[in-house]
Amino acid sequence: MRSSTNISSRRSRTAVPRAWLDRSHLALVATVLAVCCVAGCDAVCAIQPDSTTGAVIIPEGTTSISPSAFRGCIDLVSVTIPSTVTSIPTDAFRDCTNLESVTIPDSVTSIGSGAFRNCPLVSVTIPGSVTSIGISAFYGCTSLASVTIGDSVTSIGSYAFNGCTNLASVTIPGSVQSIGEAAFQGCTSLTSIAIPTSVTNIRSYTFKGCTNLASVTIPGSVNSIGTQAFYACPCAESAYIAGATLVNCSASTGAPTTSEPTPAPTGAPATFDDTRTSSAASMFAHIATVAAAVLVAVAV
Repeated sequence: MRSSTNISSRRSRTAVPRAWLDRSHLALVATVLAVCCVAGCDAVCAIQPDSTTGAVIIPEGTTSISPSAFRGCIDLVSVTIPSTVTSIPTDAFRDCTNLESVTIPDSVTSIGSGAFRNCPLVSVTIPGSVTSIGISAFYGCTSLASVTIGDSVTSIGSYAFNGCTNLASVTIPGSVQSIGEAAFQGCTSLTSIAIPTSVTNIRSYTFKGCTNLASVTIPGSVNSIGTQAFYACPCAESAYIAGATLVNCSASTGAPTTSEPTPAPTGAPATFDDTRTSSAASMFAHIATVAAAVLVAVAV
């Protein structure tokens, strides 16, 4: 039998946290490993979608999901996120081109940039626990017909719902203080929108190209409207600021160069980096580190 001195010495040499040497924590370590998927996990992933339904149920007790964890999982049709997860990170489900349904628990407080970008989600309910919707979170979700935004959301990121061509209605709650540039650009099925009194600025291109947006309510709290915010929107007749008609709503200065939505940035931010090599490598390194700790724990 190994003495406690030997165990202490081994801990010192390997610098493994005490908790990991307790076998009762091995299940938790395994759970962390389970969600550290490699980008493009249709090929390699610790959690594979059900072969019949395409469903993934992330285990209860999981506390975090790695960025790009399920990115490009083409077999993923639905996902259930457990109540122990507090955030959906950058690009977590990006380019899951068959993902139609997601269950977001009321433990989640933020939805990261590009989290569901280019997913064919049909409807989304964002719970009241969420305070921020990241840049391009639902960019290009062309099947998205309805969105329920919880009443704790304070910011909707730029391009958040850009290009959601099937989105017919959305209610922006009174908690929202900031709506990012081009957030709803190209939502060609959107027919009406009411800006809450908590918003003071409508940024450039916010509703540009919403060609069926006939009714817009803008409160007196709004003190600035950005370039082409309502370009090509048939809303001039019904839009108003504190009861006054908003003139030239559909004829903002300048002419668009394309009828397509303004593309999301493709430059420096990692959110929009299509090169998966670095993220995959970092995930492999993380998995190797945790696996080594597990081996040490088992040995002890």
